[in-house]
Order: sequence, then C-alpha cells, then structure tokens
Amino acid sequence: MVDVKAAISAARLGFHDLLEQDSPFENVRLEEVERSEDGKYWMITLGYDVAAQPYDVPNVLFSRSDVRIRQREYKLFHVNADSGDVEAIKIRKV
Repeated sequence: MVDVKAAISAARLGFHDLLEQDSPFENVRLEEVERSEDGKYWMITLGYDVAAQPYDVPNVLFSRSDVRIRQREYKLFHVNADSGDVEAIKIRKV
C-alpha cells in the first residue's frame, strides 16, 4: 500500500516526466489530495502557472503596457494506491 507522501511524489514525478519535457511550467504546487471512494486510487491535483497572451493594461500601476497575466491550470493524477503507478492524468477544471 502506498502512503499519501509516496502518491504525491509519484504525481510530481509524472508531471515532470510527462508534461514538462517541452516547456517548463512555473509555480507547480500541490493543490488537493483525495482518496477514491473504493480506496484504489490517490487523486492528486497539481496546479501550475501558464502565461496568457500579453495585452495592454490601462492602469497607472503598471509601467509597461505589455504585461503578461498568469493564469492557473490544474492536472488531476490518479495514482494506484497499491503500486504507486500514475494510471491517469486529466485536466482539472475549477
């Protein structure tokens, strides 16, 4: 049986190995941890920042007009509670 720390490590490793190969994401953080109702999976949500398109911000607080606003996105990892393998990765909508 895999404990929660090992499941989180498996999700982070899966995120790095499978998703960050082409372009690294910023500010990757653990967002949620949940056990499936049947106890077979740890469901681990990792969040990360992505840059949105630059646009003009008409605000005196900014000294530049090409400000990039970051938006948060999430991935849900299903980690097998017995083996510790990542068996599914889904887009987590908030």
